[in-house]
Amino acid sequence: LKRFHPEVITLNAGGNGFRLGGRVIMNDEDVVKVAAAAPNAKLFVTHLEGVNHNSVTREMVRKSAEVAGILDRVFIPEDG
Repeated sequence: LKRFHPEVITLNAGGNGFRLGGRVIMNDEDVVKVAAAAPNAKLFVTHLEGVNHNSVTREMVRKSAEVAGILDRVFIPEDG
């Protein structure tokens, strides 16, 4: 992020993981961290609610983004 300064970032943030080994993709807290590291980027958050092992919902991402003050640059597409 520091080297390329992307304008658009797509994040898989469903929080999927295993009992042994932990998470394998990002979650809503990670979205906020990426937003802080790339303050001018638009963030498209995907891989939410699509399968039963996703632990992060669209609403969780929206709330985290709202609390962090970044909701205006976080985009959460619906399925389809």
